[in-house]
Amino acid sequence: MLLVDDLSAAHPETLDQLSTILTDPQRLATAVVATCESGYRGSDPETFSVIMNQFLHRCVLTNLNRSELRDLLHREFGRPPSEEVVTGFQRQTSGNPLCVATLARSVLRNANPENLTEQDLCAADVTEIVDDIAARDWRTERSPLRFVNAVAVLEPNASARLVAQFLALDELRTADVLDSLRKAGLMHESESGYALSAPMIRRAVLARMAPSEREQGNLRAASLLRDQYVPAQEVARYLLRIRHTAFPCWACAVVRQAADEALSDGRPDEGLESLLCVGRRCGCASKVEIFRQAGQLMLGSDRKQAIHYLSQALSYATDLPGRSQVRIQLANAHLVDDDVVTAADVLRSGIDEVAGVDPESAQLLDDELYLVETLRWGTRETLPARPVDRGQTSDTVEHRPTSRAGLVNLVLRDNLRHEWHRDTMVTCSQRALIRDPCSTVDALLAPVLLLLYAGEFEAALGECDRIARRQAPETLPHVLSVRATVAFQMGNLREARRAATSALNATGFLAPRSLYAGLATASLVGTHLETGELDAGRECMDRAGLSGEIPVTSAPGLLVQRAFLHTEYGAFDAALEDLEQCAHRWRKYGAYDPIEARWRSAYAMVCVRAGRCHPAAELAADELDRARQAGIAAHIGTALRTVAMCAGGTEREHLLTDAVDILEHTSARLDLAYALFDLGVVLRKANRPKEARHRLRSALSLADRAGATVLADWARSELRIAGARPRRSTETGVDALTPSEYRVALLAAEGITNSRIAGILYVTSRTVEIHLSRVYQKLLISGRTELEAALSDRKSVPPETSAERPPDNSPAAGKQRRKQRR
Repeated sequence: MLLVDDLSAAHPETLDQLSTILTDPQRLATAVVATCESGYRGSDPETFSVIMNQFLHRCVLTNLNRSELRDLLHREFGRPPSEEVVTGFQRQTSGNPLCVATLARSVLRNANPENLTEQDLCAADVTEIVDDIAARDWRTERSPLRFVNAVAVLEPNASARLVAQFLALDELRTADVLDSLRKAGLMHESESGYALSAPMIRRAVLARMAPSEREQGNLRAASLLRDQYVPAQEVARYLLRIRHTAFPCWACAVVRQAADEALSDGRPDEGLESLLCVGRRCGCASKVEIFRQAGQLMLGSDRKQAIHYLSQALSYATDLPGRSQVRIQLANAHLVDDDVVTAADVLRSGIDEVAGVDPESAQLLDDELYLVETLRWGTRETLPARPVDRGQTSDTVEHRPTSRAGLVNLVLRDNLRHEWHRDTMVTCSQRALIRDPCSTVDALLAPVLLLLYAGEFEAALGECDRIARRQAPETLPHVLSVRATVAFQMGNLREARRAATSALNATGFLAPRSLYAGLATASLVGTHLETGELDAGRECMDRAGLSGEIPVTSAPGLLVQRAFLHTEYGAFDAALEDLEQCAHRWRKYGAYDPIEARWRSAYAMVCVRAGRCHPAAELAADELDRARQAGIAAHIGTALRTVAMCAGGTEREHLLTDAVDILEHTSARLDLAYALFDLGVVLRKANRPKEARHRLRSALSLADRAGATVLADWARSELRIAGARPRRSTETGVDALTPSEYRVALLAAEGITNSRIAGILYVTSRTVEIHLSRVYQKLLISGRTELEAALSDRKSVPPETSAERPPDNSPAAGKQRRKQRR
């Protein structure tokens, strides 16, 4: 038997001898097995044709399929291979028989076939296949290895043009060589360019190259692609393969751009990997920005590592403004880690560093420190006095050039002391909402708290949503804490409970006794009080470790909510002690928490419950004066209700009427419900049951919507006393609808007119109107426009009711069906 590997590579003398052997009639019985490139006719087509015509059987050789590969491995290993091994061989070799044989030999030398894994296949030494490629006789090129090396480096963008530029050769000649290698089965071509036919071949080629040659090749490939305006992420793919060579400045810029694109596409891990790679290789000034950005990314998953990267960024920064910005971010990382002391020390060190040299940076750092210590209830005793006149007017404040943090602080901490107006607070908060990349968590959320204090609940809620969408994930628990406070102030108890629970469940982000955990806990305890779950409220305080002394670093509103909790248990002295402590902290530190800021109203309410009306009246009147000076409608309405609790007769009625009129134009719906309830009780006691029932029904409706079950039960009780028949809680909502009412509601929600609904259901228009009026009452809505939203929240379909639309039984529909049958 004569075996000839690749007739297309044979010398003319060899072909002549083979032709003689095949055509000699006296030859011995000789079997010839040969391979040949498809379509090749050689330098002597006549001789080549004679040889080819002597072969009795011809076939096109293809890569092994899975079954053939399994049989081959069975013969090589002497045992059936596992499906994992077959898959690994198929993936690494693409079924190429030469590659399969080479990989199998390497595996048998270095691993046990019985316990073979795909990881063993990837680790096998297969560089000998490169020697096979080099030893082969190639017609177009004496040694194609440099082309193979270029394609291995340039994949997946190895076009003929790019390979020619990479090798500094003529493009036409390069295309000829690559096409020849493709026909020989060493490569395949796709839309993006050439690629080696099997991953194993590429791995072997790259392993045979010297590390310096490989890295310089990747750097050159990236440079060529960059010059062709290839997207940054494609160029960065080559740069990220470099492990030892320092990056030039252009390479740093490309990888950073790729990292930004990965982050914007929602691939933070890929973006972080790019940043860390370029940070290790970069030798230019952008190293500061690289580690700064890496620190921001790690803040969501590993705060200690984030602090490490930001500290590195600070060590590389040389200019004072740049160092100040990094210090602010480093302080923020410590704040997220609930290390307020270290955060303050970082900012103080920065102030000392730039003092007398860079006044603008000094002011910025001082403002951030002031903000941190304000929201975290620290003191300013260790720092020099701020160069700001605390008694300046609102106009001066509005136009005073200062940083965002300082602007917010000036209003946030001192607004109660100087009786600043709501409009000033709103203006300053809106200016401070323009954020820069170096914003700390406190700088992000302080303007929202200011909007909340000013009674702009809707704006504060929208800002919480905006921050949650656009900022880093590590800020989400803090945003949820503030969102819970906003929702609680609006009277949306369900949303307050959801947001507070989510924030507190985000373990690792909120320390139990931190500021934002305090905000969430205060809101959660408040919702428990409104729903009558007193034991749950106490358990919530115990779980947070806040049953004893509440630290100054926690949200001050906790003292108010704990006072209300004591009041419900009848512990009036403990409640008043908490409120006195709250007053002491307010006088010492100022206030920003809207719950704590109204400690006078809370104190007055507890005094009334305890039967101590004299101090209650004075505090309530003082609270009303302050609220009017600030111009905050929600605070004015609540203060009027508190004053009314201490008054009697017609004065109480007038005060409550004023409170209702004011609160109706605010988003504080639960406060409005309480004012309506109190007014209804006053009217009922004044023997004006009709007016009382109207107020009490409104209070009941608002309480049911808010989820305030305690107030709802009070309102139902008062309605019964006033001669009404209030609906039970089971008589409201979608489940309370009858099947007929539900069908009418479904059709009305689709926008169908009453007359059309009457035709569909075979009832009168008057019946439809009656059903709809009952639907509105049970769903606690005002009209058709709210039907779709109310029905979408249903928990179950009423009995004997299908969610499908009922058949159209109107005369017009019947006529149409008869016409279709005909």
